Amino acid sequence: MTRYYPCMRLSSIYLACFLLVISIFSCKKMDELANAEVPDYEPDLAFTLINSRIPASAVLANLSPEVDIIAKEDGVLSMVYSDDIYSVTADSAFTVPPFSYYLADSTEDLTIFSFLVREMHIKSGQLYVNMRHDPTGDIAIEFELTNAERFNNGQPLRIRDTMRSDGVTATFEKTYNLNNYYITPSDPNFRIRYDARKVSDNSRVILDVFYFSLENMKVYYLEGLLGSSTYEVPYNVIYFDVFERISSGYIWYDDPTLDIIIKNSFGYPLQIDFNVLEVGTKSGGDIPITSTLFDEPAIVDYPGLNEIGVRKETVYHLDKTNSNIQDALYPLIKEIRYDGLGTLNPINAFGHLTDTSKMILALDMDLPWTGWGTDITVWDQWNVDFSSYLDDFENIKFKVVTENFIPSNVDVQLYFALADGTLADGEFTGTILDSLLLDDQRTFVQAPIGTDGRVTATAKKEITASLDKTRLENILTNTEKVLIRTVVQSMDGGPQVVRIYEDYFFEVRLGIEITPNL
Repeated sequence: MTRYYPCMRLSSIYLACFLLVISIFSCKKMDELANAEVPDYEPDLAFTLINSRIPASAVLANLSPEVDIIAKEDGVLSMVYSDDIYSVTADSAFTVPPFSYYLADSTEDLTIFSFLVREMHIKSGQLYVNMRHDPTGDIAIEFELTNAERFNNGQPLRIRDTMRSDGVTATFEKTYNLNNYYITPSDPNFRIRYDARKVSDNSRVILDVFYFSLENMKVYYLEGLLGSSTYEVPYNVIYFDVFERISSGYIWYDDPTLDIIIKNSFGYPLQIDFNVLEVGTKSGGDIPITSTLFDEPAIVDYPGLNEIGVRKETVYHLDKTNSNIQDALYPLIKEIRYDGLGTLNPINAFGHLTDTSKMILALDMDLPWTGWGTDITVWDQWNVDFSSYLDDFENIKFKVVTENFIPSNVDVQLYFALADGTLADGEFTGTILDSLLLDDQRTFVQAPIGTDGRVTATAKKEITASLDKTRLENILTNTEKVLIRTVVQSMDGGPQVVRIYEDYFFEVRLGIEITPNL
């Protein structure tokens, strides 16, 4: 498999023959005497304004890192879009809820979490304690959470301190760091106990107030029955901005695929439900992407208790047999939009998570350049200044020379325009002064193909366009932009399926022939 990183700025997914023709007008623009078709007579001079030879493998360039042009084993080119479009980490998907309690007696069994915990390794958190007692006198206090111990040395979570009396009341308030403590209850309950004794005579007392809370808890590892939680997959749009230069047309992909991939290292099942999954088209329509794979809520695979740290992948492979992806992509695609709802542990399973647990939602779209297109209309432009040609020339002609090694007819027209407009959404908004080619000159025929469907030879064509003096003076005096309008069809309009190979190319030279006054 060969991978290409070509040399033009386009970023979308559509038929290669179409892309080839678009690119020829924006690759290399020159004002030099080179590669021109010079007539046999003198003293004419020919200047090349555009000289471009574009192989199929170099059609696209400066693509985002998610888009590649790939030549597959048989030489057919394919465009692949691949990106991680959403992710959920352990911290954002699950939070240990805070817990607070007033202890009425010196020993109690409490369920201090709203879920069943079998093991919890605390990454960070705080234990807050507040105590008060009357009558007066200092009180020695020992507080213990019997199910918790230090990770590295097995020491229990035991706090010893002294409540100091101000002459009226003995009070105590302090916050303790719980980093690297393990909590491993043997049942749903946590045993909380304290021992309070007067310093003066060592007699035991029941405190008037014993309040504690667990706050800001983060975990390295948690194992238990967590219940279910939901989170939003936020609304997002994937833009294919190359279609801003295209005003109309359709592209039929013979074998498009879209993989929705969910990578899950949570030790719990996940469920993803798309509220929106649709194609936004160039014409402004919205086409929902549907599939039989979505008929029932799908439970995403997850690692078991013996697979801590493992990431499981669940792939929903959409193709033309189980979805409408072929029809959804037929109008010119402008964007893909999505949002949804994720549910962690929808079946209330016993499982685990770590601080590195993560869910990644990815899209992989593969569009092999096999199919056909019809009426693909593309505009391109560049700035020009013809004022230097106004004087001392007897005659000026424009010349277009093409060599076509792709199986597509190309209808081309060149326009001369003012600089008072822009190309917006595939149309020019300014003033067009004139056009260059006559109707019978505009079609550049497709390259011939053999019985195996491959191009066998280059189709060549030369056009010389002569303009009368009035039109020519208007163009040379006022033109500020040259516009190219290209209409591409595959196999004379299809729908015959063609394949685009890595050795295909299109070459065009636009020149100007000048006869000077001697």
